[in-house]
Amino acid sequence: MAEGGRLCALVLACAAMSAMAFVGSAQGQGARRKVTLRAIFPWQQLPQDYVPPKRPYNPVYDSDVAKRVQEEWMRPKERPWEDYFNEWFIPVFLLIAFIWIFPLMSPGTWAKQNRRSNRAKARSAARNLMSRLKNFGKEAY
Repeated sequence: MAEGGRLCALVLACAAMSAMAFVGSAQGQGARRKVTLRAIFPWQQLPQDYVPPKRPYNPVYDSDVAKRVQEEWMRPKERPWEDYFNEWFIPVFLLIAFIWIFPLMSPGTWAKQNRRSNRAKARSAARNLMSRLKNFGKEAY
């Protein structure tokens, strides 16, 4: 009983505090200011004409040699054929497998037998039975 009452008092206290906070914020607001939803992103918090401060000149990053090295580094490199093989082998193999190998593994492979008429199936079953009866009693190997 005591724990239930304690829990109820805790819930009531939380509700009262949240209600007071809501009322206080509603009173203190006065005229409602417009808040755009996109302003939650940090890059939209800055003023429109804000320009970040420039860092001082550093020859390691800012010289012509450094710019040329960076441009050369960012340029796409020539790659050996092994790289292209490693990149394309698995997708091409999967494509071939999905087009060719997996359909051969499916039950549709035996469609020729499923296509035969009942008469042809009975005839082959009878021939099979006759040959087994003819060989009855003989050694199977």
